[in-house]
Amino acid sequence: MRARLAHLWSSLWPDPATTSLGWWLVAIHLGLVLLVGGGISWYASGMLRDLADEQGKARVQLAATTAREDLRRMGEDALATARALADRPTLQRLTAEGQSDALPPFLHRACEAGGVDGCAVLSGNSVLAVSGPALDWRQILTASAEQSATFMALPATERVPLLGARAALGQAGMHVYVVRRLDQKLARALSSQVGAEIRLIDYRAHTSGPVTAFTPLYAAALAHRSAAADQRGRRAHPSPGAQAPGDRADPGRARGVRRPDPG
Repeated sequence: MRARLAHLWSSLWPDPATTSLGWWLVAIHLGLVLLVGGGISWYASGMLRDLADEQGKARVQLAATTAREDLRRMGEDALATARALADRPTLQRLTAEGQSDALPPFLHRACEAGGVDGCAVLSGNSVLAVSGPALDWRQILTASAEQSATFMALPATERVPLLGARAALGQAGMHVYVVRRLDQKLARALSSQVGAEIRLIDYRAHTSGPVTAFTPLYAAALAHRSAAADQRGRRAHPSPGAQAPGDRADPGRARGVRRPDPG
């Protein structure tokens, strides 16, 4: 076998004594062209692959930014709905007269008109009337007290994050609460709007869930958000030691879900 290969190579390799200089020049030029063309093709394929990766990352970043903006706008709409509902003379009259039986139908119509999933009227820690799915409104009240007029919560009754808002009803200690579920239906709606798959994952499910191919990506995203929050905190409190490490808010306790950045 080896002898056959050696004979084949000797038969194909030109004899320098019988080969002209022009043939050697053509062969050298052809080899250089093939070498340069192969190098250019290899480099161009790498550039195209990098360009495709960058375009994919840009599309994902644009989709995430658009989804966060949509969620921020939903929070603003929920706050506007809560304030408009609290200013309704009918609701003020029903609560002033203590007509508890007439409140749920009124809240149901207001929820449907406002595009929210649940509404409630609370007086202090007491729930006067509710409309929508069965939720732990006391836990929602606690999450709202730890945040602002717009809040996020993860009730124990169902493992679906909630985006909500509250507004004072006018009387002392009375508030109107409206919430919207951040469920798979909303995720599908956001996916159709941004042109990419959107997943709404709460912080507790992320920390207690199994390790998947997306776990390093989620961890990097949370680390990036935490670093950005620390930078904003240092700008707000420039003096050293203004905020102790133990005073840093726990996202799983204060928010209940991984809240999107409003801006």
